[in-house]
Amino acid sequence: MKTFWAALLCVASLGLAQSSGMGKDATKALKAVQRAAELEEAGKLQEAYAALNEALTADGSLSVAWRERGKVRWLLGEADFGLADLDR
Repeated sequence: MKTFWAALLCVASLGLAQSSGMGKDATKALKAVQRAAELEEAGKLQEAYAALNEALTADGSLSVAWRERGKVRWLLGEADFGLADLDR
């Protein structure tokens, strides 16, 4: 259910990014976060992690990407790294 809310936030943010003329990088990052949420929901944590890395490469200031990557890293058993991402 938490993944649903993350995906919903990404969809809303993506609409805002497109309507406000934000750059291609922000749009690409939000799409990657949305894809990561879907992958996480499907239990594909490694793929979700890769999508979140893609999002952060496109836009390192996207807090939802840091939060979601922290959660995925925690679920992958990388608690210390997950907490570091959540602290960003």
